[in-house]
Amino acid sequence: MDWRKLKELGFLLPSIRGGDMVAFCVFLAISASFWFVSTLNDTYEMELRVPLQLSDVPQNVVITEPLPDSISVTLKDKGFVLLQHRLGGIDRPMRIPFRLYVGKNGRGNVSAADIQRQFATRLTASTRIMSVKAKHWDFCFNYGANKRVPIVLDANLSTKPDYYISSITVTPDTINLYASTKALDSIHAIKTEPLRIDNISQSFSQVVTLQHIYGSKANPEKVRVNVVCEQLTEVQLLVPVTVINAPQGMQVKTFPSRVEIRVAVGVKRSENIHAEQFTVVADYNDLTPDSKSKLPIRVGNQPKGVLKATLKANSVDYLLEKK
Repeated sequence: MDWRKLKELGFLLPSIRGGDMVAFCVFLAISASFWFVSTLNDTYEMELRVPLQLSDVPQNVVITEPLPDSISVTLKDKGFVLLQHRLGGIDRPMRIPFRLYVGKNGRGNVSAADIQRQFATRLTASTRIMSVKAKHWDFCFNYGANKRVPIVLDANLSTKPDYYISSITVTPDTINLYASTKALDSIHAIKTEPLRIDNISQSFSQVVTLQHIYGSKANPEKVRVNVVCEQLTEVQLLVPVTVINAPQGMQVKTFPSRVEIRVAVGVKRSENIHAEQFTVVADYNDLTPDSKSKLPIRVGNQPKGVLKATLKANSVDYLLEKK
């Protein structure tokens, strides 16, 4: 520490020296104490988040729609009383006995008045409850009714140029859904939460939450989405032209007899792509008066994993002769 600099700043406190400094600090502490006590004697409002817990649930019961995690309670009292409440753990969880609120048709309801009466037992006589708020006051349950439903992936994925998504898998692809019998009859699938990713250039795996259907419980509540992304390349192949629906007793020859196909495929799969896996079809029935001497052609069969297969030409010359 540079004592010379402190000495230079001494002129800022010309009247506070030695014992005067102690007196000043004592006076400051007393003043702060009076201010603090005076402030705490004023009336304030305080908002608390109090956890809710549904207790004593029978083992054969499945809670398909729980109570909210917490409620919001606003209290009004003197500042020192509210401080005492805060330090005393007044916001500890509230236990809601299942048997007291279970109703018919797989639903239970807890009234705000009941919550307020239970919470009031934690307060002093002077403290007023100004409001008790929750997202909802009911819960749903059943005794194990469920069915297996498929997962529908809600995804919007786009890749960088020269890349494509070759496969998407969801694990598991079906889940057990618990709900009332009536609700289960109307639910045929369950969607994931939206998955939106742009400019993808590599494979990835991500855990996605399932969309919640009110009054139901999914098991599991999350699935893993595996996306395989590959870099694109173009493969050029020469494939024979196959003529179909030729007139009876006639033979159709095409010129050329083989045509070029341009195949867009992932780099890793390009080595396993061969001409024999493709067919190019020339259908004689596709001829029209405007076709003249040209026979239209199209890609027929192609292997899995091919993103796009296009012909260099859309037609070929042909010659019709007797067999």
